[in-house]
Parts: sequence; C-alpha cells; structure tokens
Amino acid sequence: MTQRTLGQKSQPPRAVEAIKSKLIQRLTFLKTDANLVLACGKRPSSDYPGGRDRILDYAKSHLGKFQFFIAEHVFDLLSDKDIDLLSIEGRLSNFCDCVLIVLESESTFAELGAFAMKEELVENLLVVNDSDYEASSSFISLGPLAKVNKVSRFKPVIHTDLKSILRAGTQLGERLSRIERKKKKERIDLSSGEKFQEVLPKIRMLFLLDLITFFQPITHKEIIDILVSYYGKQDFAVRLELHLLDALGLAQRSVDGLYFRPIDNQRLFFTYYGLNEVSVRSDVLNHYHKYSRRKVEILKSKVGGLI
Repeated sequence: MTQRTLGQKSQPPRAVEAIKSKLIQRLTFLKTDANLVLACGKRPSSDYPGGRDRILDYAKSHLGKFQFFIAEHVFDLLSDKDIDLLSIEGRLSNFCDCVLIVLESESTFAELGAFAMKEELVENLLVVNDSDYEASSSFISLGPLAKVNKVSRFKPVIHTDLKSILRAGTQLGERLSRIERKKKKERIDLSSGEKFQEVLPKIRMLFLLDLITFFQPITHKEIIDILVSYYGKQDFAVRLELHLLDALGLAQRSVDGLYFRPIDNQRLFFTYYGLNEVSVRSDVLNHYHKYSRRKVEILKSKVGGLI
C-alpha cells in the first residue's frame, strides 16, 4: 500500500520522518507512569460533593502518578445520542488500567453488576463500599462484590465510611500501586499499520497524545494525515480516543478544531530512543512560523512560553 507524503505546508516532513524512523526501528517504549483510572460514582456536584468527587480532589495532590477520568465527561462530549452511558463505560474500560467504583448511588450499583459480568473487566475493578454494608447478605454482597474479592487484582473491596472516604486514601494508593509493568519500560511495536490497529486502545490513545504534543496545534484531519504517512491509507477511527484525551484533560480542543496540550502538562508518554525531541519540536515551530502564522498566534494565546 502506497504511503502518502505530507504536503509541504501541512506538517514539517523532517519532523514527521524523524518519528517515523523510530517507529520502524521499534524504538518506542511506553513509560512506567502511563497509568489511567476510570472513576465511577454519583454525578459530580460542587454543592454536594460525593465520595468520588473527594477522591478525585485527593488524587490531584496525593496520587499524581495516575490520571483519573470519569465516563460522564466523555458522554457529554460524544455527539451520538443513541449511545447509552453504560455502553460507553464498557468501551472506556479498554482505555484504562483500573476501574474505580464508589458505591454511592443506584447507578453505581448497576455499573458494578454490569462490569462484574465481564471477566476481562472484573479483574481490573477497585471497589469502595460503605462500611455500614460490610456484613450485608444482600445480592450485591454475595454476587458482584464476592466476585471482585475473588478475581480482581485490586481485591479486596475497601469498606469505609463514605462521608469520611479520604480515610481510605492510603488504601487506595496501595491498591493502585499494584499497576505494574513487567519491565522498567515496555517496548511497544508501532512499526506498521497492522501493529498500530492491534495495540491496546489505551496505548494507541497515548501515542496519539504524543503526536499532539509534538505537532500542536493540530487538527483531527492533520493527525490522520500523519498516520497515513506512517502506515498508508486506511480507516483510522480515532474519534473516541481524541474525545477521551479531552475528557482526561490531557489534551484540549479549541472551537476551531485544533488540539493542543495544557501548558502545565506537556510530558510525553513514550520514549523514542535516539530521537532529539527538542529538535523535532523546534522543526515543527519553525515550519509553523513559515507556513501557518495562525497556528503561531494560537500557540501564543493558548500555551504562551511554549513557542
């Protein structure tokens, strides 16, 4: 399949080729702190924060090695109104290392039941339950929670007073620390279109995030153009991944469809051995100064000193 060469004014060919060479040589390694957690709980509320709200706030200061996101944000971003929230959450589980469920509403009990039915999901469930129900003989306790205690790598269920849920912060940190990689850095094969499509959705999403980091600000179409230059023309359905990055706060999308990274979070999630990352980014910026002053102005307004 013939690979397309990027147009002169689209993206800098030298920067694109520099990254491509590392992909072909399989010199791409996922960093050890690329840890994503899907947090389920009652609807966020600034007036009446629930247990999940307090955990997410706690995580900002004490669980910095993990990126937390909630399904509702993605649901709000998706335009397909015929997709229900539970179906989206089922798909989101493919993009994370852990599914944290705080049992504090009827919807979270439904989520627990749905996730516990899927063997590939229950292994990654971390459940926080109200200590008042620790000795309960209910269906929830004897069914889904019992299965979590048997199968999950984050077992057992954490029982705590949900009104003082941060007392369980140390336990949460210990459980999440079980997310480990077999090696210090994991080699990821992105050398072909087939390999790109075969990798875990989470890994594909983080690679797309790295492309945004290098080539920001960049449109959805331009991301596809880069992928085509790497792997040839095929169907690159990455819409959900880009929505997820927005919901995570790892990337932002402007009203005119340009993706960029927040100024306080510019780190790469992959190591590209032998790649001069500063040189690649400099080449991108020089290209934009020459061919796209609009992107330069956007960078000035969005990410200030990064240009």
